[in-house]
Amino acid sequence: MSSSSQESYKSDLIKHAMSVDALKFGSFTLKSGRQSPYFFNAGLLCTGAILSSLATAYAATIANAIKSGAIPEFDVLFGPAYKGIPFASTAALVLYTQHGLSVGFAYDRKEAKDHGEGGKMVGVDVKGKKVLILDDVMTSGKAVRGAIDTVIQHGGEVVGVVQALDREEVGQDGVSSTVKELEAMLGEANFNNLLYPYFNSNMAAPKQSVSLTQDEDGFINPVAVTSPPEPEPTASSSTDVEKPAPSDLIASSFEVTVTLADQQVNPNSPLYSVKTFQELGLHPDLLKGIFAMGFDKPSKIQEKALPLLLADPPTNMIGQSQSGTGKTAAFVLTMLSRVDFNLNKPQAICLAPSRELARQIMSVITQMGKFTNVQTEYAIKDNLPRDVTRITAQIIVGTPGTMNDLMRRRVIDVTDVKVFVLDEADNMLDQDGLGDQTLRVKNFLPRGKPVQIILFSATFPDHVRAFANKFAPNANKIELQKEELSVDSIRQFYMDCKNEEHKYDILVSLYQLLTIGQSIIFCQHRHTADRISQRMTAEGHKVASLHGAKDAAERDAIIDRFREGREKVLITTNVIARGIDILQVNMVVNYDLPLMNERSKTADERPDIETYIHRIGRTGRFGRKGISINFVHDKKTWLQMEAIEKALGRKIMRIETNDLDEMEEVRLHLSISCRFSDIMTISIENEGSFEVDKFIRHRYDRLYISSFNISRNARRFLSSHLIGRLPSATDTK
Repeated sequence: MSSSSQESYKSDLIKHAMSVDALKFGSFTLKSGRQSPYFFNAGLLCTGAILSSLATAYAATIANAIKSGAIPEFDVLFGPAYKGIPFASTAALVLYTQHGLSVGFAYDRKEAKDHGEGGKMVGVDVKGKKVLILDDVMTSGKAVRGAIDTVIQHGGEVVGVVQALDREEVGQDGVSSTVKELEAMLGEANFNNLLYPYFNSNMAAPKQSVSLTQDEDGFINPVAVTSPPEPEPTASSSTDVEKPAPSDLIASSFEVTVTLADQQVNPNSPLYSVKTFQELGLHPDLLKGIFAMGFDKPSKIQEKALPLLLADPPTNMIGQSQSGTGKTAAFVLTMLSRVDFNLNKPQAICLAPSRELARQIMSVITQMGKFTNVQTEYAIKDNLPRDVTRITAQIIVGTPGTMNDLMRRRVIDVTDVKVFVLDEADNMLDQDGLGDQTLRVKNFLPRGKPVQIILFSATFPDHVRAFANKFAPNANKIELQKEELSVDSIRQFYMDCKNEEHKYDILVSLYQLLTIGQSIIFCQHRHTADRISQRMTAEGHKVASLHGAKDAAERDAIIDRFREGREKVLITTNVIARGIDILQVNMVVNYDLPLMNERSKTADERPDIETYIHRIGRTGRFGRKGISINFVHDKKTWLQMEAIEKALGRKIMRIETNDLDEMEEVRLHLSISCRFSDIMTISIENEGSFEVDKFIRHRYDRLYISSFNISRNARRFLSSHLIGRLPSATDTK
């Protein structure tokens, strides 16, 4: 099921609801007590055609949630009486006919019968079975909680709840304490945004007269009116409503556009440090933290961005720059500068796509804020006890799902939030990624006060950029040209393997190179990462694997060992493709090329250019040298490699699989990492010159050239280019 098909089903659901007055606009009091501008009654979706469309949408949502791991496999679909009865039965039918999933269905009665078969349950016996509850709308959650109790009383295990519309009200609080897997075809934010094109298209006018207004966040609010709104006199009226509403934040004053060449070689480029942190007017305690981290001057990206980010009144920012150019330090410094350390309430929220990146961001906050009294907290899975009632930390960093859950349960009080940051914003806003959950978090933020929105990423696809402009209205922008996104300090190669098994053989033959410094191997699937790791470990090679299916403690331990250099080779999925900074990584292997279907869970096998750029960006950090190697093994992957070359506008060099000496020479000329009490990295530009990035001599006598994990010729080459004599293994002190 493609993402476009799913969006089509969602749009069709809204269209059908409008056609039969199942969706009404006005002022309605919900069970939660909140006033709502709309009312949704799925019971009116009662024709064969509409029910077929609704059942298809339910089935697609369930099938994709199972595929992505959001909900587990189950035995029975349960529909609470009365509207849940036709929904569960028809969804079970479509799951079988369109998705090949054979499940039973059951429902309850409002009152138990004392004649006939008796009891309250009808349909499949749920005793000892895994049950998925299906309903139309969750507001107070009373019907779903009743269904959960009924299933449990009859010996079933409730594994999840799927709804047509989640109003994101208090109803989920009581439900999520029993069932964690809560899925919805439409969330509140997604629902509002799908209404947008409906009212601004050439579709037939709805039966109700409505006007679409935008709140200060630039999103849709449907409001009932007494007469149809007058059309705009120009043909461009549909684009007029895209303009963000007036914001309390100061409007953007200018836009900065830079190229990669500018950043790396021009004295006026964003990477060329020309100003000092002292000129930014920072608090002395923050300056102490910056200098303690070893930062002498801001990069030009920081020099451009920080004056805009720190100005009062605050401005929104959309920033794009390659990995390793100082984006994290820029937004961390902004959060720390905005926080009132005397106020013990959340004031800055930062979202990241993975727990690994969230932990890395937090480490920067901790180091930079070490001389302040800043209080911080994670909002990541399994970090907090379920019964936590309040978080008072001033800066909270986490992933969208957990942050959304904490805000929905009012564990996080958002009334004093001043700054909202998205790192890897393109992924966070992409509807094929984390867009829905990110938008939910944003909609929790206070609307009566200005909140500075900061979006940073190395890439911004066009369709995400348009949404980003709406998400962060009136933003100052620092942007790169698309063709300049691939970092020149990374040498890119590909190896043409015979088949899948040959890929593994070549990877093993590369092991000696992978362990000079550190390396990351990217796979498409979790089971591939585990299989490769298990095989290599069994053959005596030391490797580690990391992916989203591992539990939180294991993931944290693995990434910490890799960051500390105790693991040299990490086999992983896209879970660390973005944002992770580990300077010793000087080789990335794309065992599987990144594909679009990894994002959208569809059959789209085009290469994912943005993810490719992020993957190879794990090496070549902060201007250092690095290598990426891509494996191709058939016509399909060959064409995908060609598409990547075309998108990047550069030729990717082929290396023969039987000529690993060539690979070793390239690797040596780029980066040789040696371990003694610290890491010494020597970047050799050519055979006559070299530059020393970091050279710590306090244990010089322990640096043995014979211990380098490289060939004899490479060892001789290194010796001839180092200043002075390196001690041999037989030297003693």
